Amino acid sequence: MSNTEKLVGLFGELKELLEKEGNFKSAEWIGDAGASISLGDMSAIEAFDNNKGEFWGTNNNEKIGEVIELIEELLFYEKLVSVFDKSWVTRGRGREVVENILKRSDDFKLSVRHEFSFLVNELGFVETKCFIETSAHGKIIDLDSVKFEKENIYVHINEIGFGSPLGVSVGRYNLAKEVKEDFPLEDIVSFRNPCLLDPDILGRRNPVKNLQYSAMALSSCAADILQNNLSDIPKLRRHIYKLDTNDKKRWAHRMERKANRAFRAGNWNKVVRILKPVRQQLGSGGISLLMAAEAKSGRCVESEN
Repeated sequence: MSNTEKLVGLFGELKELLEKEGNFKSAEWIGDAGASISLGDMSAIEAFDNNKGEFWGTNNNEKIGEVIELIEELLFYEKLVSVFDKSWVTRGRGREVVENILKRSDDFKLSVRHEFSFLVNELGFVETKCFIETSAHGKIIDLDSVKFEKENIYVHINEIGFGSPLGVSVGRYNLAKEVKEDFPLEDIVSFRNPCLLDPDILGRRNPVKNLQYSAMALSSCAADILQNNLSDIPKLRRHIYKLDTNDKKRWAHRMERKANRAFRAGNWNKVVRILKPVRQQLGSGGISLLMAAEAKSGRCVESEN
């Protein structure tokens, strides 16, 4: 079944749900939009994206929310296709490029679920969807991340793309479900068992080995945090502060990872604000990231002098 056929089916299902809720105006609009999409007119997609909040009405129908999420996933796919179709590098091959991206993403997520299965099977965590905020499209699905949550604790695994096996963090939410603290796994390992930070292990670029190492390090060094025992958190904070203040390159690396997330979200100005103060400590990857963000934000790249 094609994406268009899936969209038409979901629009039809959403129309029926809205009618049951008495939201006939939105149901009529959704029905017309589904008919337009079936005829190849995709203009309704952008309108849906801009007005989807109206389709919830004043009710809390979970099924409506589930259908809207499924539609959003398919719309995200179509947006990616459109972006790559317009790119001078991949012009006309958008669908092929996106299929490759999604396959890589699916392979990564399947590997994560396998290696980190102990979080679900032994500790009762639940996998949740990951999103990132973008300046162009608002909140979209993060194809490169997997998140597991239990109560106020979460584990975030990110395919950061440059070979490090420690694109993993453990954190906790506050009562409003906002991130209160986030601790990179490498910092927890250096606090609990520095011997595990073996350069030979850290240098591996085999994705499966990287995930296996990260899962082992997480289970052995963060068992108490995963079970919501936070008694050592104050000591961990002091340990991280000491590391950051004593090692400028380490601090620059932390900022580079933070900037990388902002870059993926399309927040070019934020990338520049993060990386400019640590420019002298950045590696080639960080410099390239900064220069790209400066170009996209319309700023002039300053000379090294």
